[in-house]
Amino acid sequence: MRSKPSLPTAAWGYGATIIVAALLPLAVSSFVLQNVLAVAAWEGIVAMSLVFLSKFGGMVSLAQVAVYGVSSYTVAVCGVSHHLPWYLTVLCALGASSVCAFVFGLLCVRSYGIYFLMVTLLLGLVVYFLAKSNETITNGSTGIVGVYPPHIGGSSLTSPVAEYALDLGVAALLLFGLTALMKTQFGLALQGCRDNPRKMRALGYSVGWYRVLAFTVAGFVAGVGGVLGAWYNGLVAPGILNLTTIVGVLVIAVLGGMNSMPGVFGGAVLYLAITTYASSVTARYNTLIGVLFLLVVMFAPNGLAGLFEKIHRRLRLAPNQMKVMKERERVDTQ
Repeated sequence: MRSKPSLPTAAWGYGATIIVAALLPLAVSSFVLQNVLAVAAWEGIVAMSLVFLSKFGGMVSLAQVAVYGVSSYTVAVCGVSHHLPWYLTVLCALGASSVCAFVFGLLCVRSYGIYFLMVTLLLGLVVYFLAKSNETITNGSTGIVGVYPPHIGGSSLTSPVAEYALDLGVAALLLFGLTALMKTQFGLALQGCRDNPRKMRALGYSVGWYRVLAFTVAGFVAGVGGVLGAWYNGLVAPGILNLTTIVGVLVIAVLGGMNSMPGVFGGAVLYLAITTYASSVTARYNTLIGVLFLLVVMFAPNGLAGLFEKIHRRLRLAPNQMKVMKERERVDTQ
């Protein structure tokens, strides 16, 4: 039986990854920093909320983009239409995304498997058509223009380095927070509800409410991505809620690894690198993404995180295997 890495080992791995990510501005151009790495950070946050639900709750939700969109629209409405300070718009956005996710959880928590997947997809499309048809609040298909990042300490967050630093720092905090949450009683009970809901009910746990609370936590995380995405784009329109975006977040999660929250950020970088550079070469870059998606599903079902784990395992076992081979050779020569 293969033992799982201890929490200190995992923390060292997370820390090393964050250090490398923090040093990337010294090695890449401003274009890559702002259009690939910074976007990968906040899109990875949205995908991480999906992986959190899938890994610890056993729920593959396609409604995370809808929750992300609710947060982005709240930032736009509060900041542009009502001129609230940026910190109040953030609080309103995170509150709106959490409440939206809570309601979504109540609506679909009793569904399982393909039915759960379809219900969450339907909820996401409902939010998309509501945003597109509402002219009073969301400004219909035009959307809301003029969403700008805040000025903190007299400095703007519009520069590539500042924007990347903010997105990376928030992503790291959420990653460590979710990892720590899964070590608590709530996290362990949620995993028990995922593995054996009938037994957990017999022990007195309310499986439905645990699933709803997990949905709410994931909604808060997706809401953070919505705030960062609205600040980055400067425009909030129904296009951020359409089926292409929903599928894109799912592809990022699969590329990174559906069982790895840190892996989604690698999947986001790969996805955005393809869409950014391949789109300048061919108009059929979505075909390339589809082929890559199929290859990952067929040959690397655990995504990039699974590939790195295999490489690490082989490197770790290689010295021991060499010792065994040498010992066998010594015994054979005697």
